[in-house]
Amino acid sequence: MVTQLTRTVDLSKAFDKVNHHGLLIKLMKRKLPVNFPEIIARWLSMCYSVVKWNCVFSYVFDMKFDVRQGSVLSPFLFALYLDDI
Repeated sequence: MVTQLTRTVDLSKAFDKVNHHGLLIKLMKRKLPVNFPEIIARWLSMCYSVVKWNCVFSYVFDMKFDVRQGSVLSPFLFALYLDDI
């Protein structure tokens, strides 16, 4: 009797690991219209965040690794990022 092992992959944290520079390079290799990577680069450059701890906020810092969860475009960009793996 053969037992089949089932493994699940939790991709909920994977959206936070997408490197912006790597994503833009992959978009350029896809030979998409030139404007599309430029628009995505501008969109990603506007990713900022703060940390709140005990009602105190940190300084604003740039996000270099993430794709915004909840965005309509994020699953498409994430799929492109993982496509060649």
